[in-house]
Amino acid sequence: MSQAKWIWFPGEAEKPSTVTLSLDVNLDKPIKSATLKITGDNILKLAWNGKQVLDEGNWSIIKECDITKIARQGQNQIEINAENIDGPAGLVFIMEVTYQDDSTFKLVSDKNCQVINKAGFKAQAQEICAFGSGPWGWTSFKTKKMILE
Repeated sequence: MSQAKWIWFPGEAEKPSTVTLSLDVNLDKPIKSATLKITGDNILKLAWNGKQVLDEGNWSIIKECDITKIARQGQNQIEINAENIDGPAGLVFIMEVTYQDDSTFKLVSDKNCQVINKAGFKAQAQEICAFGSGPWGWTSFKTKKMILE
């Protein structure tokens, strides 16, 4: 997770708000394995190719998701919805794919992500801080391993 950044909609990271991140990811080779590590402060929902696969409310647990069964060669539509109820807002993730030929693909949360706020406005994500720093630090995280289908 060290390459990932906590992100949110610009100017809304310190108040109750909602952010949506829609990604069209092309996985252009046969997939051997795929992992998504993700969390959001406070509530996080994840849909993969239109199917809701994750609904979690504990930001202090990194969801380490085996996504091999849902990631497919070709286009993948990923939608992440995060809601902040109080305190600082943030969303952080890293997706790592290993192809059958052992080459890899990596996608991380950073300022290159486009986010949408509750009012429907789009913007480049605001990087709040690197994973392991800022209001969340390192010490409070646990990991929950999951297989998403």
